[in-house]
Amino acid sequence: MQGVDGLVFDYLHFYGSYFTVQTGRNWYRREVRVIRNGKGISSYGDAQGFRKDDKKIRAISAGAKIYHYGWARPPQVMMEKVKSFHQFWHNDEWIKENCSSGNVRE
Repeated sequence: MQGVDGLVFDYLHFYGSYFTVQTGRNWYRREVRVIRNGKGISSYGDAQGFRKDDKKIRAISAGAKIYHYGWARPPQVMMEKVKSFHQFWHNDEWIKENCSSGNVRE
C-alpha cells in the first residue's frame, strides 16, 4: 500500500502463567512490528516504536494478534520465583505456610 510504512499488531500479554492475560494501562495493547525495509526507518526508544525523519511512521492494522509469553513461566518455575521474592520480607516458616503448591499468596 502506498504511503504505509508499517503494520500494527494487537498484543495479548501472558503474565505469571499461560492462562493469565494482563490488560493494565502499563501493558501495550498494540505495536508496530513490521516495517518497510530501506526507507530510512529506525527503531525508537526501547524498540517500542519506529521513526522516520524523527516522526512516527504511518502504519495500519495487520488484523492479527501477537501472543506474548515473555512474563509467563511453567508453574514450578513461577512457584520458585514467588518463594524467592518473598524471602526479602518473610522467614522460612512463613514461606512454607504460604507458598506451598496450590497456595500462593502475593
